[in-house]
Amino acid sequence: MHANVANLNPIVLRHLTHKHDPESKRWCRIASGIPAWVLEYTTRGSEDVLRPSGRTDRMEAGHALLIKPGTPLNFGQSANCKEWNRYFCLFAPRGHWEALLLDWPELYPGAMRMIIPPRLRKQIAGKFQKAADICRSAWELQDQMVMNIIEDILLWCHTINPNSRQASMDARIRNAMHFISRHFPEPLTVEEIGRHVGMSRARFIRQFHQETGGTPRRFIESCRIEEAIWLLHARNLSVSEIAYACGFQDPARFSRVFKARTGKSPSDLRRPGPGGASLD
Repeated sequence: MHANVANLNPIVLRHLTHKHDPESKRWCRIASGIPAWVLEYTTRGSEDVLRPSGRTDRMEAGHALLIKPGTPLNFGQSANCKEWNRYFCLFAPRGHWEALLLDWPELYPGAMRMIIPPRLRKQIAGKFQKAADICRSAWELQDQMVMNIIEDILLWCHTINPNSRQASMDARIRNAMHFISRHFPEPLTVEEIGRHVGMSRARFIRQFHQETGGTPRRFIESCRIEEAIWLLHARNLSVSEIAYACGFQDPARFSRVFKARTGKSPSDLRRPGPGGASLD
């Protein structure tokens, strides 16, 4: 790993908008690359990436680009694109990421691309936006929170990565995970999710564990706790209101699950946001 990467702090993540300007220089060239991993996700418009061989690849909405440290970069907004919107992230990966989560289909040596299917694009963009919001804050544990979201994004990309075993995951379990990620604020039951993907409760639980190593209930709770962490910092709501907004029917149970997952109670984690003090 590049020496600068290990000390990257804080993580850098921005939502950028580029307007077409015929007078500006089209290409941005960084011959020696960036001393950090780069993760970029285009939500609108397109960019062109110039390979060392001279070939140009177009990155369109729904395309994610992953660049290794030190990889030469030569990119720019597509000539006929009026507006290009993207999330741009610099990060130092956690120890277990490189072997599992950072092996995408290669575009050219050091550069990898993942095309996110339409069913996941809104979800991925939403996670990037949460991370960008947190990066603009001065909250305690800011970097850890953003890294958790980036890891979550990479895990979802892992499920569609043709280089991974996850790509062969049972389609019903993959659909169940997508269903949960969209509907976790609702009072979901395992039986309901099983019916949604055409499986009995027992078979669904067994297959889910076989494919993911966990249980449907734990995955639901993970989605709810991730949302709660963001709401605790980003919204001026009471802990009880956040519990209900995330799908917990009992605020006391929410606090127990939250502490078991994060090591802190919701009130301990919360800090005053821009506008005032905590409600709790």
